[in-house]
Amino acid sequence: MASAIIKEVKYDEHFMSWEKGKEYLKVFLNNLENIEEIYTNSFWEKNKIDNTNIDEFSLIAWTGISHNYWYDYGFVIVTPTKIGVLWFGDDS
Repeated sequence: MASAIIKEVKYDEHFMSWEKGKEYLKVFLNNLENIEEIYTNSFWEKNKIDNTNIDEFSLIAWTGISHNYWYDYGFVIVTPTKIGVLWFGDDS
């Protein structure tokens, strides 16, 4: 999830540091206790080229759900009492 936050995945370009992305992700996930399931419409793979961190992944494939964006991917996180959505779209 941090990999999705820190870069524009169409061109695999970073616009945020790994540390800042992890900070934002932590703030988001701290609102979701007892995570039961995480769903995604995308496939991520370790990529050793131009990564800012050894734990970073690159978007390899996705199935868009929006007609408004060319790249449309994200995560749905389910807990017993909440649903969190972390979603990204790029219309280029």
